[in-house]
Amino acid sequence: MNYPQIFNVLLGDMSFIGSRPLIKVDFEKYNSEVQSAIYNTPPGLTGIASIVFRDEEKWISEADGDKHEYYKLHITPYKGELELWYQKNIGFYTDFMILFLTVLALIAPENELVHKVFKDLPERPEELRKEGKLCDCRGKRFGFEK
Repeated sequence: MNYPQIFNVLLGDMSFIGSRPLIKVDFEKYNSEVQSAIYNTPPGLTGIASIVFRDEEKWISEADGDKHEYYKLHITPYKGELELWYQKNIGFYTDFMILFLTVLALIAPENELVHKVFKDLPERPEELRKEGKLCDCRGKRFGFEK
């Protein structure tokens, strides 16, 4: 847990739920619609993209070719869609479930309950559904069978 961010929540500079704070170079990878959505809401300790991309470093390290290009072409656009989805669905239930799912992700990191709770999440692009990378957002699991 990052305690300074907890203080920022108490001071009102951050929220429990929202887009994670971004450095400028990452913020600029998003299109203007996503930038506006992120900029106009307080950053959060956790968010929908944080849950969906909790293993982001692993996926990037397993990507073929240039890692920065992979991030820019495949991860950033989908994260942007998730942030726009959140903006359209902000509310007590959504925030409560994101908080619950964050705790669950810490306890059981391979769970995919997020896609069962939020059935209307944007569908993952094909590149993010390849075997061994991520699991399909409609419940069928790829690459994680035990």
